Amino acid sequence: MEPAVNHRALLSLALALVGLITCNPAAALGGTAIDPNYYELHDTLGGAEIVLDQHLPAPTLTYQVNGKTRTFTDTGITIQKSAIGQLVTVTTKSMPDVDFLTLSFFIPDIKIPSGAASLPFSSLAIVTDHRTPFTAPPATGVIEVYSPPVVLKGVAKAVP
Repeated sequence: MEPAVNHRALLSLALALVGLITCNPAAALGGTAIDPNYYELHDTLGGAEIVLDQHLPAPTLTYQVNGKTRTFTDTGITIQKSAIGQLVTVTTKSMPDVDFLTLSFFIPDIKIPSGAASLPFSSLAIVTDHRTPFTAPPATGVIEVYSPPVVLKGVAKAVP
């Protein structure tokens, strides 16, 4: 009797190998990879654009939505390393003692293959309403309310 084939395990292995080749081709093929430092993103509905420039002495984030542009620099940008890439957060609105809004999105770990100018990627963005406990009456219940995630399409580049 032939041993049973675990099709689910084979499919998982195949998908992992395909992901390795498509997400990090330089590492999969043994070439030299470049770390990106410039990211251009837009939502799939065409309403917002985000540019994160990390090649300057201090990071700069430009956010454009509904024809209005905001620029954040240095301490106005929080970048945290996580298990799924970098979590980038900026405060887009602040009402003292009431609430503040943040825009957060992920930058996955990316290696640009040698000879390539850029590499496309997908991400998610979330707007969070942080309710402060100083309102009258004090905020109770869910203090941080998340918007539905927004799918972002982006391009990573290495800028000298």
